[in-house]
Amino acid sequence: MPKGASTTRGRVSKASAQSQSLNAANIVALKREINTSARQPLQEVNNPPTRSARKATCNALDGFQENALIRWIREVKELYWLPTDSQISRSASQIHKRDCNNTVLKQTWTSQFIKRLPDDLKPSKPRLAKKKCLGPSDLETIQHWFDRLKPLIADVPPENIYNFDETNFQIGLTTRPRLYFTVRSDFVPPREWCEWITSIDCIAADGWAAGSYLVIQESSIDPPLDYQDVIDDIPDWTQLHETPNGRLTEELALDWLKVFHERTKDRVAEGQSRLLLFRGQPLFLTFNFLRFCEDRCIIPFCFPLNIAHLMQPFDLKHFPVYKKYSAEYWWHPEDPDEEKMDWLCGFGSMREENLTPDIIKRAFADRGIFPFNPSKLTGPLQEDKIKRPQVEEDSK
Repeated sequence: MPKGASTTRGRVSKASAQSQSLNAANIVALKREINTSARQPLQEVNNPPTRSARKATCNALDGFQENALIRWIREVKELYWLPTDSQISRSASQIHKRDCNNTVLKQTWTSQFIKRLPDDLKPSKPRLAKKKCLGPSDLETIQHWFDRLKPLIADVPPENIYNFDETNFQIGLTTRPRLYFTVRSDFVPPREWCEWITSIDCIAADGWAAGSYLVIQESSIDPPLDYQDVIDDIPDWTQLHETPNGRLTEELALDWLKVFHERTKDRVAEGQSRLLLFRGQPLFLTFNFLRFCEDRCIIPFCFPLNIAHLMQPFDLKHFPVYKKYSAEYWWHPEDPDEEKMDWLCGFGSMREENLTPDIIKRAFADRGIFPFNPSKLTGPLQEDKIKRPQVEEDSK
């Protein structure tokens, strides 16, 4: 074994040589050397290097990180549905990046991790088709949802009960007059080009509406247009972001949540929580998104899987008007940038016209959320359930 000056054996040899002449100076040096040698191991035990100071060489999650990922899977299952493979992979990468910024998580690790999961946590693709209307078969699902909501909403005032949703507008050159429609529409007109604009809007049960969060496709000209500078009619409360395809990303979804927090934190009293109702889109169920909610006392709560669009306030009053207004009002330019500029110019006035406090309050009331009244949805279904056997018997 080497006897370098920095090794324990080397320090002992050096101290022994100094002790051969026991004058005052050498005694002091000997004492200092022995004390340093004794303190160093103890300091390394009591003050280990921080996680961020360690050299990032990991390409898989450790036990602590795996437990965090499993906890997230259980949380998503309780909120909405078991996450898919891609959702697990995305959240595993988010957990991994917290501690190992200089490495990439192995692609094979996720598949191996999924194989080790208990059967009740393995990914499962939802097979329930989106319904066009509520029926008696949905009665149990809706009642269970309201039963879960009741204890959460009991102590939350209306100004802290929120519903947000995103809508994807596809604009482009078609054979018909200019038309906007969301991805929920089954009709896709022929087009020479199309672009996307994504809007996230949030409303509260007291009639309040947050500013829109818009994601538009980047300008097609060089140098690109700065839409915020070119268009004077964009309201100050509108957040405008550009992406290559005009669609939302997980980074922008988290950024919207941060914007939501800043806009609503002064509306909540100390010790109160904010209830956030939404459809359960995957980008709003990532690990980072849910941890941010947990840290800021925001309670995420999803509508049931295949009938969310029939239960949330936004779909009752807001989006149908959104689509009708867009389809009937706009004219038809032939340039993508002109198309987006025209859309943005009219967006603010259209939104203010359709997001009034009265409309918003009625939307929450008609869905039975506030005032809390599940019979708004369950009552008609129970009546239909009672009438249906009698109608079938009469028809025989």
